[in-house]
Amino acid sequence: SIAAAPQGDAFFMQNLACNELRMLDQSLHPRLRYSPLNNITKGMESDLVTDSTGRLLAGESGYGLRVYETTSGLTARHLKDDTVGDESTAEELQMSSDGLLLSAFSNRGIVRLFDVANGRQIMRLTLDRHDFQDVALDPQKRWLAISNDLELKFWSIHESKVRRVVTSPADLVEDIRFSPDGKVLACAATSGSSFGFHRSSLMTIDCS
Repeated sequence: SIAAAPQGDAFFMQNLACNELRMLDQSLHPRLRYSPLNNITKGMESDLVTDSTGRLLAGESGYGLRVYETTSGLTARHLKDDTVGDESTAEELQMSSDGLLLSAFSNRGIVRLFDVANGRQIMRLTLDRHDFQDVALDPQKRWLAISNDLELKFWSIHESKVRRVVTSPADLVEDIRFSPDGKVLACAATSGSSFGFHRSSLMTIDCS
């Protein structure tokens, strides 16, 4: 998994095969002597995600969901969640630009939002089950976009309710992501036909 800081000179790459975490510069050259990464728990089982500057790095491992300070390699927050049994907190993580809000989406259709400043879970949202789902966190902390094979929903984080519903623009929306300023939602979609032909496309939705 890879995490990139839009405003910083930092790319983080986790190689599970050799249990290695690396930091790269803008030219994708490894920072071989960047020792703080040696202190960060290896073997993270979920996506890596960072804030806009690369100062914070979040990931989930057998030690739970944690946020690290990349300058020191120390744990900034151990996030507390409401998982039970063998339930995973997240297969997909996203972080706001300022690093204060973290979203975790599990393959059981559960979305959790965390306040990174105090390490607490502030919301749990259980989605209707669909064959294809994805979630995108607005980096500016306004929206949580939820896609499935029928529609796109825009969940207001501040109001804790759906404010906008858009009919799915294609037969299948496979992936959604906000632009860094949160004004555009990009949708990777696939459209089919009765003859079995499929066409992939990239569409955008104005969220300003």
